[in-house]
Amino acid sequence: MSSEPVSQADEDVRLRLRSEAKAGECPVSGCHDFPSELLPQRMQVGDRLWCQPHAQMVARMIAERDYEDFLSALRESGITEKPKFVTADVVGDERKCCVPSCEGAFSCGMTFEPFKNPGRAWVCASHAYAVNHAIRRNNGPRLLHEFRHEPRSQDPNNVKRRAAIRKACARHKGTPQYVLAVCRDLQRDRIPILQRWLDGWKVAGFRVEPCNWVDAYRNKTAKPKIQKYIAKVGNAATNRKSYRA
Repeated sequence: MSSEPVSQADEDVRLRLRSEAKAGECPVSGCHDFPSELLPQRMQVGDRLWCQPHAQMVARMIAERDYEDFLSALRESGITEKPKFVTADVVGDERKCCVPSCEGAFSCGMTFEPFKNPGRAWVCASHAYAVNHAIRRNNGPRLLHEFRHEPRSQDPNNVKRRAAIRKACARHKGTPQYVLAVCRDLQRDRIPILQRWLDGWKVAGFRVEPCNWVDAYRNKTAKPKIQKYIAKVGNAATNRKSYRA
């Protein structure tokens, strides 16, 4: 593996692909684990082999993008309720449209596993546009292209934000409502929220000032993403310290 334990909190800044992976090499630069897994064919990334941890990580990242694009297409048509996903055990006539209040028979579908579990989304002909939109985004090839060609981060506040979160987590971890306490520190220090979050929340009907972490955390749309991100960044710092000890 790479020189540090793989952490999903660092996915957006650490994964970089080799310019040319040789036989017996994971495509991720710096990884020395034996490549033994293919990504699912639906992810459209070819027949390259990955080590197991990076295969799981990349598959999850692609599935997350597919999921966000699927929801975005539904929201643009006025559907804001969460779709009802099922497991692979639901087959045949049991497959119904995942859009709430729609009883249409399935026409097509896709899966958002391993990001969502259950993660199978079946849609009727009337809602097939959401699946088609997610598929047309080509998120597998798009993500690999970004790994290979984009700078480590396009967010000028990324390093400052993550450092501030690690510092605040170290101060508040173990105290009641520590995530809210971290949000208060970030807001006090005028640390901007990730712009892609603000853009996504705006589409969902929630608007908040760029540094208003507290109000964002109290919103049911924004809270899960903030909780997950702060926990990941804080835990990544803890894991690195343990690894180096």
